[in-house]
Amino acid sequence: MVLFNDDDPASNHVTATTTARRIRHGGHEHQLLNLRPFLAIATDANEQRRSRRHARTCGDNPTYCCRQNLYVNFKELGWGDWIIAPKGYYANFCMGSCVGRRGFSYHNFHTHIIEEYRNRNPYASIHPCCAPTRLSSMSLIYFDTDLNIIKTDLPKMIVDECGCT
Repeated sequence: MVLFNDDDPASNHVTATTTARRIRHGGHEHQLLNLRPFLAIATDANEQRRSRRHARTCGDNPTYCCRQNLYVNFKELGWGDWIIAPKGYYANFCMGSCVGRRGFSYHNFHTHIIEEYRNRNPYASIHPCCAPTRLSSMSLIYFDTDLNIIKTDLPKMIVDECGCT
């Protein structure tokens, strides 16, 4: 389908028109519209988009469960002679309290149930703890024992998000 727009650049709408010039060419009658092809795409600037969820990163004084950045340098671990790349990475870790949080803050319903049980049984020794809820992999290039260069993807190496579990 081809949409047409008149020559008004301020026009925000595509309108249909029946005004046309008729010409005869080669014994046939043709209609010529005084319009040019136009592609109309409408967007709504007020449209609400879902925001991406971001991991809660710990500040200077973490109280609730959050992700703390931790850079691991392979040379400092004594692994710099066999790991080629990367030289290090952000492993990160989880810290903070999960006590007193309500159900909407927990990673899953199981944790909410455990917290409700603990609240009704104050002498129960169980409680939710701050732990990784999403981890991602990382690529590693290294020398094996025969000095071959190997590239591998290691799963669950980077803590992306933490939650009460």
